[in-house]
Amino acid sequence: DSCSKIFGPAIILIGDSHAMNIYNSIASSTKNNFFVGVVKGGCRPENMSKNCQYIGFNDFIKTNSSDIRSLIFHQSGSYLLEDGRGRPDGDIFKEDSTFFINKKGFESTLTYLHNLDIDVTWLGPFIEGRVNMRDVKNFKNGFKINPKSIEVFNYLDDYLINSILSNNISYVSLINILEMKDDFLKIDDCITFANVDHFSKCGETIIGTRINKANLQSLESN
Repeated sequence: DSCSKIFGPAIILIGDSHAMNIYNSIASSTKNNFFVGVVKGGCRPENMSKNCQYIGFNDFIKTNSSDIRSLIFHQSGSYLLEDGRGRPDGDIFKEDSTFFINKKGFESTLTYLHNLDIDVTWLGPFIEGRVNMRDVKNFKNGFKINPKSIEVFNYLDDYLINSILSNNISYVSLINILEMKDDFLKIDDCITFANVDHFSKCGETIIGTRINKANLQSLESN
């Protein structure tokens, strides 16, 4: 309450470790002085563990509604996908692998967000590098994102765009904002991913600049 009196209502970002990446990116590039990350690695709405931040969050919203300007949700896209054996975030990034939408995970996520007493902007997943950064053989043709990852996340993004039909949830494609091509793995002197699916520090700076250019206001629910 005291912070909102000084800086105005907060923008809140909630999600998993990928949301940590996005929080770091936006926090370093935005001029908004009251940007809050309610983020924790491995915590997604389909996993309602008591160790995660989702249980009781709606009570927080009700109690502090006047201090919240908007809520943004972001999570790892790979957990909204499953392999041929039905494993979320499974074996889907090999060239000849099959993948499907994890409809149970998607529906539980959508239900959770729909039941929040606030308008939510679902900021879609980013394309993950999905390259073993420690294996030099992966870079014999240059620093490139795994092409299967580009295929997988473009498919998921299209699915989410066409499937999130809720009166309090809007969807913003982060893939469209970031415009990540296969050469995004290395930009100038920056290796943009720290591991197969998380941005490095300089990678966060680069995507923060791109998000900022797209205008943070566009990520907020009206």
